[in-house]
Amino acid sequence: MQGIHDALVADGHRIVTAPFDGPFGRTFAFADPDGYHVTLHDRA
Repeated sequence: MQGIHDALVADGHRIVTAPFDGPFGRTFAFADPDGYHVTLHDRA
């Protein structure tokens, strides 16, 4: 998960929610090119 986060930051994507430990594991959100917020979790 951290690798995906770091790659998005390096590519210039805006991180909306910094990584944190949530009920679905490590979680963060970024803004896609259209401005939608995409949330990633490392567990289902």
